[in-house]
Amino acid sequence: VYSEQSLAETISTFLNSRISITPVREALQAIAREGLVKIIPKKGVLVTSGLTLREVADMFDLRAAIETFALRKALPLMSAADVARLRASIEEQKEHVRNNDRKAFVHCDFAMHMQIMEVYRNEWMMDIIRNLRGRFFSVGLRAISTTGRACDELLAEHTEYVDAIEARDFDKAHACLLEHYGGGIESFERRTRSLENARAAGARDFSTASTEKVYPE
Repeated sequence: VYSEQSLAETISTFLNSRISITPVREALQAIAREGLVKIIPKKGVLVTSGLTLREVADMFDLRAAIETFALRKALPLMSAADVARLRASIEEQKEHVRNNDRKAFVHCDFAMHMQIMEVYRNEWMMDIIRNLRGRFFSVGLRAISTTGRACDELLAEHTEYVDAIEARDFDKAHACLLEHYGGGIESFERRTRSLENARAAGARDFSTASTEKVYPE
């Protein structure tokens, strides 16, 4: 457990400039909302160890529920320029696939889904997703690991999703969305089984891996 005071002192030493507790507290509250740390009243800050499969499934359920509602509202409002932005995102994702840049791909993935929500412009909904961005990034990056899904598979799903949006076909787009997020949960199940099998076999590379947690924070 780390105290706000000790963190402020450590940062001050690193920057060679005095940092007060206030900006440290605000930063900790921000990353606590993303689940990366847990603030324990009167004790300090604890770095979280990870998410369980149930928590990951709950995250995907939340995101699918919010995006489904936003999608239904956004489709009638979608302009040619909005569709063009989604198409541009697909092209950017293709470039990341060619470069095998998984981190850039996951960032682009998140941004594309937010573009759809931005058409409807419900700030409350967007804030919920933005506040969980750190978790979604970590989950997304692990989902496209060697034991998960490949970026080109996700790209194909995104392309089909945007095709349905351009056609203003809500039912098709909704089916694509649910399949997309459902695949993410299945990917984590495969990842967890891989970790469990590796530990059972005594694989050195996974000697410290958790069988309950699906990714380290």
